[in-house]
Amino acid sequence: PGENECLTCPQDAEISANGNDKKCQCKKGYFAESLKPLKCRKTPCHFSCKLCDGPEENNCLECWTNALLVDTDEVDASKNRKLRKCDCPPPNILWETSPNYICSEKYVKFEDLENKK
Repeated sequence: PGENECLTCPQDAEISANGNDKKCQCKKGYFAESLKPLKCRKTPCHFSCKLCDGPEENNCLECWTNALLVDTDEVDASKNRKLRKCDCPPPNILWETSPNYICSEKYVKFEDLENKK
Protein backbone atom coordinates (compact mmCIF):
# COMPACT_ATOMS: atom_id res chain seq x y z
CA PRO A 1 0.00 0.00 0.00
CA GLY A 2 0.99 3.64 -0.54
CA GLU A 3 1.78 6.26 2.09
CA ASN A 4 -1.91 7.23 2.39
CA GLU A 5 -3.24 3.66 2.53
CA CYS A 6 -2.05 2.43 5.94
CA LEU A 7 -3.42 -0.85 7.23
CA THR A 8 -1.25 -1.07 10.34
CA CYS A 9 0.99 1.40 12.13
CA PRO A 10 4.18 1.17 14.20
CA GLN A 11 4.06 0.98 17.98
CA ASP A 12 2.71 4.15 19.66
CA ALA A 13 1.03 5.24 16.39
CA GLU A 14 -2.52 4.94 15.11
CA ILE A 15 -4.33 5.25 11.80
CA SER A 16 -5.76 8.68 11.10
CA ALA A 17 -8.48 8.58 8.44
CA ASN A 18 -9.27 11.65 6.37
CA GLY A 19 -11.71 10.69 3.62
CA ASN A 20 -10.07 7.87 1.68
CA ASP A 21 -6.59 8.73 3.01
CA LYS A 22 -5.40 6.60 5.91
CA LYS A 23 -2.10 7.79 7.39
CA CYS A 24 -0.26 6.71 10.47
CA GLN A 25 0.29 9.38 13.10
CA CYS A 26 1.62 9.30 16.62
CA LYS A 27 -0.99 8.74 19.31
CA LYS A 28 -2.27 11.83 21.09
CA GLY A 29 0.25 13.15 23.57
CA TYR A 30 3.30 11.73 21.74
CA PHE A 31 5.43 13.15 18.95
CA ALA A 32 7.26 11.90 15.88
CA GLU A 33 10.98 11.44 16.43
CA SER A 34 11.29 10.57 12.74
CA LEU A 35 8.75 10.53 9.90
CA LYS A 36 10.23 8.01 7.45
CA PRO A 37 9.99 5.50 8.93
CA LEU A 38 7.53 6.84 11.48
CA LYS A 39 8.91 6.45 14.98
CA CYS A 40 6.94 7.94 17.86
CA ARG A 41 8.82 9.14 20.90
CA LYS A 42 7.39 7.93 24.19
CA THR A 43 8.10 11.22 25.95
CA PRO A 44 4.71 12.92 26.17
CA CYS A 45 3.86 16.35 24.87
CA HIS A 46 3.75 19.34 27.20
CA PHE A 47 0.45 19.08 29.10
CA SER A 48 -1.01 22.08 27.25
CA CYS A 49 -0.61 20.39 23.83
CA LYS A 50 -3.05 17.80 22.47
CA LEU A 51 -0.69 16.96 19.58
CA CYS A 52 2.94 18.07 19.26
CA ASP A 53 6.23 17.63 17.44
CA GLY A 54 8.38 17.90 20.57
CA PRO A 55 8.13 17.86 24.38
CA GLU A 56 8.27 21.62 25.00
CA GLU A 57 5.42 24.09 25.55
CA ASN A 58 6.13 25.70 22.16
CA ASN A 59 5.99 22.42 20.17
CA CYS A 60 2.17 22.27 19.96
CA LEU A 61 0.41 21.28 16.73
CA GLU A 62 -3.12 20.96 18.13
CA CYS A 63 -4.73 22.20 21.35
CA TRP A 64 -7.27 20.92 23.86
CA THR A 65 -10.92 22.03 23.86
CA ASN A 66 -11.39 25.82 23.63
CA ALA A 67 -7.63 26.53 23.64
CA LEU A 68 -6.03 28.55 20.83
CA LEU A 69 -2.91 27.60 18.87
CA VAL A 70 -0.75 30.74 18.80
CA ASP A 71 2.57 31.57 17.16
CA THR A 72 5.49 32.40 19.43
CA ASP A 73 8.37 34.71 18.54
CA GLU A 74 10.67 31.70 18.17
CA VAL A 75 11.38 30.07 14.79
CA ASP A 76 12.21 26.40 14.19
CA ALA A 77 14.77 26.67 11.39
CA SER A 78 14.59 22.93 10.63
CA LYS A 79 10.86 23.19 9.91
CA ASN A 80 11.00 26.75 8.52
CA ARG A 81 8.08 27.92 10.69
CA LYS A 82 7.33 29.69 13.93
CA LEU A 83 6.96 27.59 17.05
CA ARG A 84 3.43 27.43 18.46
CA LYS A 85 1.91 27.01 21.87
CA CYS A 86 -1.61 26.57 23.21
CA ASP A 87 -3.18 29.40 25.14
CA CYS A 88 -6.54 29.91 26.80
CA PRO A 89 -8.28 33.18 25.91
CA PRO A 90 -8.94 35.26 29.08
CA PRO A 91 -10.60 34.88 31.51
CA ASN A 92 -10.23 31.14 30.94
CA ILE A 93 -7.53 28.92 32.41
CA LEU A 94 -6.47 25.38 31.50
CA TRP A 95 -8.13 22.74 33.69
CA GLU A 96 -7.16 19.09 33.84
CA THR A 97 -10.18 16.89 33.19
CA SER A 98 -8.20 13.65 33.01
CA PRO A 99 -7.21 12.44 30.48
CA ASN A 100 -7.97 15.73 28.71
CA TYR A 101 -7.51 19.44 29.38
CA ILE A 102 -9.97 22.23 28.57
CA CYS A 103 -10.04 26.02 28.74
CA SER A 104 -12.83 27.26 30.96
CA GLU A 105 -13.54 30.01 33.53
CA LYS A 106 -14.41 27.30 36.02
CA TYR A 107 -13.84 23.58 36.33
CA VAL A 108 -16.18 21.43 34.24
CA LYS A 109 -16.03 17.75 33.40
CA PHE A 110 -14.87 17.03 29.85
CA GLU A 111 -17.73 14.54 29.44
CA ASP A 112 -20.28 17.28 30.29
CA LEU A 113 -18.75 19.55 27.66
CA GLU A 114 -18.84 16.79 25.03
CA ASN A 115 -22.50 16.00 25.85
CA LYS A 116 -23.48 19.61 25.02
CA LYS A 117 -22.30 19.24 21.40
